[in-house]
Amino acid sequence: MVMSWWMTAKPGDRVECVVDYDFAVKLSAITAGVALPRVGQVYTIRNLCVRFDVPCCRLVEIVNDERFHEDLGYVDEQAFSVHQFRPLVARPTDISVFKAMLGPQDASRPAAPAPQHEGADS
Repeated sequence: MVMSWWMTAKPGDRVECVVDYDFAVKLSAITAGVALPRVGQVYTIRNLCVRFDVPCCRLVEIVNDERFHEDLGYVDEQAFSVHQFRPLVARPTDISVFKAMLGPQDASRPAAPAPQHEGADS
């Protein structure tokens, strides 16, 4: 089973918006005064929720007013499908192994033996 990134997502995780909304959704959002994520922008997850069995998130950088959602039947702040985002994974950079390869050999550590090839006379 392949696990989707959002199954381990948590508030504070950084994501990039990778899927754009179609024209009709953008027009509806403008009419309702709802801000939408923009493709290529990086956001921070504020919280996670589920709407109609679709995992969604709210973002720190986009806070919309709560409004009545006819499709939900109650007042809530707009949430965005996690499928519109990709996670940004922070990977600490450590170049010490490469520095060690370039530096002088430690006298207390013997040099690696030369490789032996099959068929070579010993």
